[in-house]
Amino acid sequence: MDTYKPLTIVIFGATGDLFKKKLSQAFFDLYKEEILPKQTSIYGISRKDLSDEDFRKLLRENFQSKDIKHTKDFLENVFYKKGDIEDIETFEELKKELAMRDEVLGECTNKLFYLAVVPELYEKVFKNLSISGLSIPCAPSADEKNYGWIRILVEKPFGKDQIHAEMLDELLGKLFAEDQIFRIDHYLAKETLQNILAFRFANSLFEPLWSKKHIHSVHIKAFEGGEKGAVGEKGGAYDKIGALKDVGQNHLLQMLALVSMESPESLSSESIRRERADLLSAVEVKEDDGEFVRGQYEGYIEEAGVNSFSETETYFKAELNINNERWKGVPFYIEHGKALSKTLAEIAVTFKEKNEEGEGLFPKVNNTLVFHIQPNEGISVDFFAKKSGFLYELEKKTLSFRYKSSDDTPFVYPYKKLLVDVLKGDQTLFVSTEEICQEWRIVGEIMKKLEEKPLFVYPKGTAPEKII
Repeated sequence: MDTYKPLTIVIFGATGDLFKKKLSQAFFDLYKEEILPKQTSIYGISRKDLSDEDFRKLLRENFQSKDIKHTKDFLENVFYKKGDIEDIETFEELKKELAMRDEVLGECTNKLFYLAVVPELYEKVFKNLSISGLSIPCAPSADEKNYGWIRILVEKPFGKDQIHAEMLDELLGKLFAEDQIFRIDHYLAKETLQNILAFRFANSLFEPLWSKKHIHSVHIKAFEGGEKGAVGEKGGAYDKIGALKDVGQNHLLQMLALVSMESPESLSSESIRRERADLLSAVEVKEDDGEFVRGQYEGYIEEAGVNSFSETETYFKAELNINNERWKGVPFYIEHGKALSKTLAEIAVTFKEKNEEGEGLFPKVNNTLVFHIQPNEGISVDFFAKKSGFLYELEKKTLSFRYKSSDDTPFVYPYKKLLVDVLKGDQTLFVSTEEICQEWRIVGEIMKKLEEKPLFVYPKGTAPEKII
């Protein structure tokens, strides 16, 4: 990563919650840690009528820092531009402004465009970047000062279905090279998910057991609890997407790919992304007696912007199979819900019973290995041991560790890691074209199954295990 060459960051949708509450803090932390180039400027683009100082005040209020000097220095290089991203004039004016900055600095800066906008606007932004010429990097030259890369970051969900995703991807491919495109799934940057590959392939303990011969089922879940788990003011946007497209199409299927993929040839981004895509291509939706459930929390249709007759799901559960030699016959469940009793994300791998016939020295038991993705990132394994006392009775015990309680290395939050990887040009934690297409194929098949099921209404705060 070049920490000396100036960097220009443009955020489309800069007054939204994503930039205010997550991205701006991540950029600020990287600035304090001297990971960002010293000459880094951030331009926020949005429709709101704000001055540079208004925008800086907005960010200052969200920073979790009492470091006045670093805050002041950082915000001096943050600027705001009122504009409509559906209007080409906004992009033409931005191009002139960025060209002026390059001229003042005497070199072509690296440029990073971040789409923190709703997916419906992606196509318009892509086209306007192209028409305005902002998608064209400085031409390579013998003089390194006259060369600067251009990269684009796109938030999930990428598209609204397989056809739309393929159309967007084709459009992106005409404007940018694949190594310029970074499709974000911030779950991939969570330490526990990254550690799945190390856990499986760097240790000889579990990988020999990682197949249909020993594993009974895999349950991948992501729950959002309490009032924060409700859609609130984002109801209008959420109602167009629903739980399956919002979380299933990206987070849950990426979790499934990581826990079940084959060992990559190397740790290169190309090798890892290829194995994830190959695994997803083998995923099939369970037919006939598969478990498919869809629900909506009570009061959802009263949320701001939600259609009063909406049947958009805020909860779903689906049963999948993987049609390959390792996993054929093992059920994989993906499950997500909003406004439930708790917030968590995890992958639970349940091993087959030791004594399937109920015979032997001990009663039938299942061991479970859990990858805890949130709120407390880590890994745990349930096992059985003799209970202290005169009788030979078994009791469940747990071996576990948590990242935040480990003293060996500092904990890195997902968006910070993703941003660093973008600056380095490392695409390992970003989703490839092939993965996107396979995810939308799977989601389309799940949606057909869910639409066959009645939509049930559940009270806010319902425990996930109580969902019928």
